[in-house]
Amino acid sequence: MGICQVLLIAGHETTTCRLGNAVQLLLAHPDVLEAVRQTPELLPRFIDEVLRYDSPVSVRSRIASEDVEIGGQQVTSGQGLLVLIGAANRDARTFRDPDRFDLHREPNHHLGFGEGPHYCLGAALARLEARLAMEILLERAPKLSMVVGAQLQRPPNFTLRGWQALPVAFS
Repeated sequence: MGICQVLLIAGHETTTCRLGNAVQLLLAHPDVLEAVRQTPELLPRFIDEVLRYDSPVSVRSRIASEDVEIGGQQVTSGQGLLVLIGAANRDARTFRDPDRFDLHREPNHHLGFGEGPHYCLGAALARLEARLAMEILLERAPKLSMVVGAQLQRPPNFTLRGWQALPVAFS
């Protein structure tokens, strides 16, 4: 049951959040929209910056496997932790101007897919599906825009970050 739950969340919820976040960021940054329309080779960079700037997974839980000190705090073996991925991806010690969406950010070592032994097994597939979805959307919706007066709202979800609705117009 646990494996089915993980596959449902990882294969569906994170995908819809990631694609919604990507579309919203494209429309919020017309210069980026124009750049990826003109140069589709920039889509992988765009997707990685979406994962850094507005990661669909904002928090993960972990259990400490050994005693360790983190940021001056003692963590004991067996203790539960919440890892704030969204906050880590905006850490000014790692990312220059972290609150700015930057299509050309280099390096971009975000934690959108985790790290080390917890790195997302489906990361390559997720990047591929995001790139293909964006390519098809940009090709088929040359006049894509946000519906005038649309009020965006995040769903009340602590772990996943996406949109309740994303009202867009295709003409």
